[in-house]
Amino acid sequence: METGKRRKGMRLYSIINDFVSNNNYLTVDFFVRKYDVSKRTIQNDLSYLMQVASKNLDFEKCIEIRDN
Repeated sequence: METGKRRKGMRLYSIINDFVSNNNYLTVDFFVRKYDVSKRTIQNDLSYLMQVASKNLDFEKCIEIRDN
């Protein structure tokens, strides 16, 4: 279980870095392929990041999430 939590934490950190370092729109499919996880996993990760970030800033103004 510890390994799963650590892996998720690293993926969340990497997803944030993807948004920060990329000037283009990033799709859910981009993340599915990059991290080799399901679409639902990525949707849950993005939902979690938006929830956490909304406590500190308006995250939805910082990124636009598009699903192909």
